[in-house]
Amino acid sequence: MAAPSVLSVVVTSDQVTLTGVQDDGQSVDPSLSELDRFDALVQSEIDAQRLLCVRRLAHLSASLPPPDLTARIIPRLGRIACDPESSVRVSLCTELPHLQRLLVLSSASASCIPTVSTLLADTDVDVRQGAIDAALLISQYLSDRECWRELVPVARALIAQTADDLRATGAQLVLRLARWVAPGDARAIFTDLLPSLLADASFRVRKGVAVALADAAAGRLPTDTANLLPPVVEALAKDPIWSVRQAAIQAINAVADCLVDRAIFIPVMVRACDDASRWVRNQAHLSLGQFLYRLPAEAIDADLLSLYTRIPTLPHDASDNDANFACAFDFPAVIARIGSGRWPEVSVAYLSLCHDPKFKVRRTLAYSLHAVARVLGPELTDAVLAEYFGLFFKDLEEVRAGIVATVADVLRAMSPQARLRHVDMLWEIQRETNHNWRFRWQLAGQLVDLSSMLTSDALYTTVIALALQLLHDRVAAVRKAALQAVGPLLMQCSGEAYDELLSDCLALASASACHDRQLFALLCQSLLGTIPPMRFRLHFLAPMTALASDRVINVRRTLERVLNDIPRESPFYSDPAIVSAKALLREADQQVAIRKAAPPSHTAAPVPAIQSATAT
Repeated sequence: MAAPSVLSVVVTSDQVTLTGVQDDGQSVDPSLSELDRFDALVQSEIDAQRLLCVRRLAHLSASLPPPDLTARIIPRLGRIACDPESSVRVSLCTELPHLQRLLVLSSASASCIPTVSTLLADTDVDVRQGAIDAALLISQYLSDRECWRELVPVARALIAQTADDLRATGAQLVLRLARWVAPGDARAIFTDLLPSLLADASFRVRKGVAVALADAAAGRLPTDTANLLPPVVEALAKDPIWSVRQAAIQAINAVADCLVDRAIFIPVMVRACDDASRWVRNQAHLSLGQFLYRLPAEAIDADLLSLYTRIPTLPHDASDNDANFACAFDFPAVIARIGSGRWPEVSVAYLSLCHDPKFKVRRTLAYSLHAVARVLGPELTDAVLAEYFGLFFKDLEEVRAGIVATVADVLRAMSPQARLRHVDMLWEIQRETNHNWRFRWQLAGQLVDLSSMLTSDALYTTVIALALQLLHDRVAAVRKAALQAVGPLLMQCSGEAYDELLSDCLALASASACHDRQLFALLCQSLLGTIPPMRFRLHFLAPMTALASDRVINVRRTLERVLNDIPRESPFYSDPAIVSAKALLREADQQVAIRKAAPPSHTAAPVPAIQSATAT
C-alpha cells in the first residue's frame, strides 16, 4: 500500500509556496519552478493539494509571461473544471475573472468563457452560482457586442436544457447580463426570452427570473426597457408558489428605481402584506419602509401607511424580529417622506419600537434619533423624543453608543431650554470608565458642535470645562481629539472663559509631566491652523519654541515633528523663533549622537588604602 501524501505549505509575507511531499520519500523536486510544481500538484490525488493550487492560480498566472499563461495554464482549466471535489470547482470560479483580465491585458486569443460554460452546467448548486458570478465579472472585460456574442448564447443554451436547475441558471444569467449588453440587445432579452421563462412549468425557473430582476434593474435600464418590467413583477407576485412571490417582492424596490411611476407597485405591495404565506408577508414588511420612501408623499395614503405602522404590533407568529428591525431602520426615511405633519399616524408605532425587547431594534433607533428629531422640529422633539433621548442613554451599552455618537445633533434639534436640561448628560459621558473610553473620544470630537449651540454660561461651565478635563484624559486618543477642539473654542469664547482656557493651555508648556509638554506641542500644531497668527504669536510662539531645550528627548522629538510639518505657505515657516528652535534641536541631536558614539569610560574610582592595624 502506498504511503499517504502530505502537503507542506510554506507561508511567506507575500505568497504561499507549495511543496508536495510523500511519506515514502518521493517528493516534488524543490528546484522546480512554480509553474512546474503547479503542473505536478494539480494532478495530485489529495484534495487539499489541488485546492491550494487552484486558490493561488491567479497569483501564479500574474507572474507568468503571456505565452506561458496561454500554453500552460489555460489548457489545464478544463481538467480542473471537472475535478471530483466541488470545493476545487468553486475556487476555480473565483479565479477565472482574474485570468480573463490577464488575457485581455495581454491581447491573447484564449478565453476563460469555455471553462465558465462547463461550470454553469455543473451538478452542484454552489458551483453554478459561482459560475454565474464569474460570468458577470468576465463580462466587464468584454465589450457589449462581445458579451452578446459570447456569453448570451451560453445562457440561451442552458435555457434550452431539460433539467430545471440548468434552465433556472440560464434564466438568472441571461437577465443579469442585460446590464452589460447594448440597450437594443437588452430589450431583445426581455421581449424574446422573458415570456417563455415566465410560462415555464418549473417554479425554480420562475424564481430564478424573480431573483435576477433586481440585478438586471440595477443597471439603470433605458426607459422603454424598464417599462417592460412592471407586468413581469406583477405576474411573479401572483405566482402560486410562495418562494416565487417572495423573490418578486424582494426585487420591487430595485425595479422601482428604474421607473418614473413607482406608485404602480402599490397594489402589489398591499396584496403582499396580506399574503397567505408568512414568508411573503415578512418579505413585504422588510421592503415596505424603503418602498414608501421611493414614493411621492401624496401617493402614501392613510391605508398604505397603516400597513407600515402596524408592523410593531403584529403577533410574533406573523412577523419575525427582522421585520421590526427593518421598520425601525427605515423609520427616519419614512418620516422624512411624509413630513412632521403626519407624526400622529406613526407615533404609536415609533413608541412601540422604542420599547421593543430586542436591543438591536432600540440600537438603530438610538443612532437615528437625531434624524427623526431634525424632521419633527424642536416642539415635537421636546415633547416626545427628549424622553427617549434619556431613556436610550440609560439603556445597554450597545444602545447608549448611538446616543453618544450623535449627542450634538440631537441637542441641536431641541429648543434652547431643553438643551440646558440635558447638558448634564455630557458629564456622565466624560465620567465613563476605561472600558468606555471611546465614548469620551466621541464626545471630544463633538465639543466644537456643542459650543456653537449653547449659551455663554453653558459654554464656560460645560464645554470648556469638559475640554480641559479631556485634555488630561488617561487615553491618548481622547487627548488628541480634545486638543483639536481647543482652537475653535478659543475663537468662540471671551472674557473669563477665554482667560481660563488660555491659562490652562499655557500651563501645559511648563508642566512637570513630560507627556503634558508633549501635548502642548501637539496643541500648538492644531492652533497654527485655527487661530489668527497674531494671537498665536502673542501667546503660544515663545512657550512652544522654548521646548526646543527641554530636558526630555521625547518632548524635543515631538516638537521637531511639529516644526517640520509647518507648511511653506504658513507665516511661521521662516519665523526667526522657529528657525532658531530648529537649529537648537539639530544641535541637541548632534550632542546626543556624539555621546552615543563615545566609548564607555572604564576609569575606576579610587579605592581607599586599607590601613593595617598594628598590635600595641
